[in-house]
Amino acid sequence: MARITDQPPSSSRRLDRRWLMSRDRNRIFHYQYFDPIASAFSRLSVFEIDTQAWAFKKRVYAEKAFLKEGELALTSAWEMEFGGDLPVRFERREEARLPLVEDRRYFQKEWKAPDQMRFSELRGYIGEIEERGFDSLHFRVDLQYKLSFPMASLVMVLLGVPFAFSMGRRGTLVGIGLSIVIGMLYWGAIGVFKSLGYAGFLDVFLAAWGPNLIFGLAGAYLILRVRT
Repeated sequence: MARITDQPPSSSRRLDRRWLMSRDRNRIFHYQYFDPIASAFSRLSVFEIDTQAWAFKKRVYAEKAFLKEGELALTSAWEMEFGGDLPVRFERREEARLPLVEDRRYFQKEWKAPDQMRFSELRGYIGEIEERGFDSLHFRVDLQYKLSFPMASLVMVLLGVPFAFSMGRRGTLVGIGLSIVIGMLYWGAIGVFKSLGYAGFLDVFLAAWGPNLIFGLAGAYLILRVRT
């Protein structure tokens, strides 16, 4: 399916088991299946974590759980509290309620590569991964690149106009060859600048806009130098 829809291959599917960290990072959700239409989980486990000692405080398990406004409705559930590394209390419940700050959209996520996301989608995704404490440098470079890439056509025009006037009698093949070389240099610079941005050697803005600024200013300068 990924090949048909021109998406990167995925190692997980909607039916596979899932692990997910909560927004406040003191819970881990593990579920076998999530039904986005019914907002229902199958075989859900919620692990509460002591973030200071990095140890489990409690595990809540339910055969089925339904996502409601501000809470999870659990059925056929049990909970176990831990003291140190050992369980200290176990209680079984047919029905229970678990307060929740996450909503349905938090659990219903389909992965897209950055170049397949809209600008607003990628910006929202960056906010989410930063909220969870992960590095977003790679995606911030891609976000700026979404703004800089449409300017490539303008840069190519700025580069092409002065050479179109300066070729004169040198011949068509010379102009075509020179255009190919300049284009290769420009697109090569885009790849190099992005790689430097991903590695953190360049500022996010320069990583995305650097080639446009360099080649665009060079093209504007050459246009001003053309004899009229």
